Amino acid sequence: MDAEAEGGETIGRLRPGFRSVAGVVPDDVYEALVRLRESEGLTMSQAVGRVLTGWQRARHAPRAGLEPTEGARTTRETADPGRGLEPTETRTVAMGAWQEVVGIVRAVEASPAGLRIVLQDPVGSFAVALPGEPVGHDLLVPGTRVGILRTDRVGAEYVVRGA
Repeated sequence: MDAEAEGGETIGRLRPGFRSVAGVVPDDVYEALVRLRESEGLTMSQAVGRVLTGWQRARHAPRAGLEPTEGARTTRETADPGRGLEPTETRTVAMGAWQEVVGIVRAVEASPAGLRIVLQDPVGSFAVALPGEPVGHDLLVPGTRVGILRTDRVGAEYVVRGA
């Protein structure tokens, strides 16, 4: 991220296309950043950058298993009436620590392996499989917009919040 002078030495400025950001976070988030920094040999700025870059890419990643279908129901996000995105397979979203998915709850199914939650976002529907009940599971009501956050905290690996 640091720009270099002609001789290859760092001059302390950011390369074009990079910006510096700052923020205030709770203690548990700060501690997670410190653990990432120490485990990866990063500066705090690099750790924050890595987490924010991963978050942004995850939010805008294409949804696998969705393809256009003729005659599918039309939503306001659908540009071509009569075409839409419908699930072609059951897909489980794999979430990394401090990653969040947001959508409208369509179904909640209990199984011996945990919970399967079907969410819908502007792109389509997708499933999130959780190993057990998340913190805030009472918010998982069909029709409710929620965020499901994966943390690195023991006993609170997944947290549901109103979104």
